[in-house]
Amino acid sequence: MTLVRARALCFPSYDDGFARVVEAILAQDPGISPSDLQTRLRRLAPSAIVRARELSGEQDETLFVFRDGRWGREADPAWWTDPRVARVTVSSETGAATATNDAFLRLIGVREEGVIGRVYHEFVLPQARVAADVLYQTTLETGLVHSIAKVIGSGGRAVTIEFRAETQGGQIEVMVREAFLAESPSN
Repeated sequence: MTLVRARALCFPSYDDGFARVVEAILAQDPGISPSDLQTRLRRLAPSAIVRARELSGEQDETLFVFRDGRWGREADPAWWTDPRVARVTVSSETGAATATNDAFLRLIGVREEGVIGRVYHEFVLPQARVAADVLYQTTLETGLVHSIAKVIGSGGRAVTIEFRAETQGGQIEVMVREAFLAESPSN
């Protein structure tokens, strides 16, 4: 009997962008094992955990995918409304950064000229560019994405961020904060 990957239940449930990344990977590789999916997702979400539901007699496999390694409630549900939060504005048409603030520059450790004019996927590892493209497209299609990503800052330093991207006219306003996640479990 062959198992068919029917669905993945993704948490947190509000992160449509992350869910679409999971769907894209499953569509590309329907037979991917939970451990291989977890490895791929950790390029985007370092604490991601993937577990297969194990029910006797179940023919279609259901995966539980936890972006943050666990389920939890948001401690600060409207953090992006703080005027001090890191921000970057991206052109909806080109995907290039058009404006930023000092908080964003400090977060990734670069000067303004290292941000303005760069396309959004240049800020992630090459292995995570497909995921970045899915998140960008999801923002354009839905108008709002609240997710996490691992960005590359000064000297190749990786920073895991939480972001909220919202379309406004011909641009995308991206509010960013560093994500302090639990240590990644070994499996």
